[in-house]
Amino acid sequence: MKSMFSFLVSMCILFFGIGSAKAVERSAPKLVTTGVSSVFVPLGFDDNDNVQVVIEGYFPNTCYKLGPSNIEVEDEKVKITPLAYFYAGPCLQMMVHYEKAVNLGLLKAGKYRVEISQTVLEVPPLVVKEADPNNATPDDFLYAPIKSASIISQNPPVLRLKGAFTNSCMKMEEVRVPPSYNRTVAVLPIATYKGQEGCAQVMMPFEQDVAISEKLAGRYLFHIRSLNGASVNLIEDL
Repeated sequence: MKSMFSFLVSMCILFFGIGSAKAVERSAPKLVTTGVSSVFVPLGFDDNDNVQVVIEGYFPNTCYKLGPSNIEVEDEKVKITPLAYFYAGPCLQMMVHYEKAVNLGLLKAGKYRVEISQTVLEVPPLVVKEADPNNATPDDFLYAPIKSASIISQNPPVLRLKGAFTNSCMKMEEVRVPPSYNRTVAVLPIATYKGQEGCAQVMMPFEQDVAISEKLAGRYLFHIRSLNGASVNLIEDL
């Protein structure tokens, strides 16, 4: 009797395991290519920067989730294939917006042609400059540590930057906004550090409002540089 009970338990465990494996197999998402509605190519990258291109688009329903991107760099051409995870199952039939900063890593100085798979969008060229050999720091400026950005007024546009300094001797000096380039506005929050006795390692949250003097109309990317080598990207209709 005991052996029969053990046999039945073993069979239940076996069938449960097989069923679970099939369930996992059925629910595993597939990687599929996805369409892109807009491509933004920021200016200001040097050959020692992590170069970025920002894309956005719409998934046809809620079964699609943001995935990685395949990147091919050949000579002076960059081909980007955006991917999404597709989950089989019940889905809401509604458009789902996505946006993503595609990291291209370090690129040699030059002018690159950018191609996005499965799209006929005309993408502006990606320009990467040679870093100043006399500058020992990774960036041209010491950037403030920006965590988020938002548009708080549209006429004229006012951009609110938020972040936190981690040293009491660091503060915001100025924010430079060069002329826009192909619907992209570069924002350079330049900080200053005056090392002296009494500097403390403390969190110092800050906000900085930046008025954009240039007249902008349409959909724009605000590409804000940050201390950690990344950037904060904000896409807005103006």
